[in-house]
Amino acid sequence: MNSQKNQNITIKIHDLKNLFIAPKQNPLSNYECIRSGEAALPRAIRFHDVMGTWDHVKLIIQLPYNKIESMKVDTIHDSLHQYLKGLLEENQFNLFIFRRNAIRIFRNAFLFLAFCMALITIIGNETFLPNMPPFLRTVLVEGFTVVGWVVLWRPLELVLNELGPMKRKKMICQKLLVAPIVIVPA
Repeated sequence: MNSQKNQNITIKIHDLKNLFIAPKQNPLSNYECIRSGEAALPRAIRFHDVMGTWDHVKLIIQLPYNKIESMKVDTIHDSLHQYLKGLLEENQFNLFIFRRNAIRIFRNAFLFLAFCMALITIIGNETFLPNMPPFLRTVLVEGFTVVGWVVLWRPLELVLNELGPMKRKKMICQKLLVAPIVIVPA
């Protein structure tokens, strides 16, 4: 028995551009993207992101009948694929910049940690500073230990909190590129 269920993403829009471009907000509209003033596809992706699996997803776009008649279905498919490919390219660029910045931030953090550890070694050794009171020596050693390790907090936070969503967005766009797209009248 397959434990993964098919997951449909149904998007009801008034015009194809509302799929990609945020419309002017109107809280009394019948269309969710117009009520929220947010583009329909990014909103649907964000909403369904918390719902679970993306393995067997189908994208259902509901358009008014006259809008479907006035444009070719292939045009809708091509527009959607072009948009998703653009999102993937942007995401790849953001991942590249993130990795480059993360390497620089980690390098600087570890250099500062090494500097703090060197100061701890110098301050903790009584032969270098023989006249320093023991209380001051202990305070400085403990202070530099804490400061050295706290400097690693932000780089670790970046990797743990920001890398995952970027990779998840990439995976979602890749799954939507190969997902079947169904256009139905609203």
